[in-house]
Amino acid sequence: MGAGHPETVRLLHNLALLYLNQGKFNQAEPLLAQVLSIVETHLGADHLATASAMSYLALLYIDQHKYEEAVPFFQQAVAIREKCFGAEHHDLALPLCVLAYYLSNQGKHEQARALFQRALSIEEQHLAATHSNTKTTITILRTYEDFLDNIESIWEYKESTVLDIAGDAMFYYPSASKYQIAIF
Repeated sequence: MGAGHPETVRLLHNLALLYLNQGKFNQAEPLLAQVLSIVETHLGADHLATASAMSYLALLYIDQHKYEEAVPFFQQAVAIREKCFGAEHHDLALPLCVLAYYLSNQGKHEQARALFQRALSIEEQHLAATHSNTKTTITILRTYEDFLDNIESIWEYKESTVLDIAGDAMFYYPSASKYQIAIF
């Protein structure tokens, strides 16, 4: 078959996901990096499979609380999706929210707010205002804006409260700790 064969990539990817689900991050990381390298080489840097491989590598870093390493992979994956689908495609809303969430974890609140707002705008264009995704994003954005408006008083009250509020309020989206088998 060979290193670039789709079945080889699928097997490497699925083995990496098995390790991720077992919490064996050190074994998963080189496999995910290898998958990314193969996919980039054989399909190109702007292919959706490359974006998917980048997202999985980012999720690995998220599970290890390595946000600074994860965010660039999420940013690249979003950029690829934008290039493939267009800047207002409905499939961008969730990746934008995920990226916004992790930017907020790095204290990049204005960037995060802008991405949450953009995701909401996309959902409002493509989904009904009553759609569950749109409602969830509205709730997250409102909670996040309330959090930002009150961050100084909250911080003065109790440093850990900021983390509690952010953790409770921020994420109704799928957890990074649940990996699924992907087919390229």
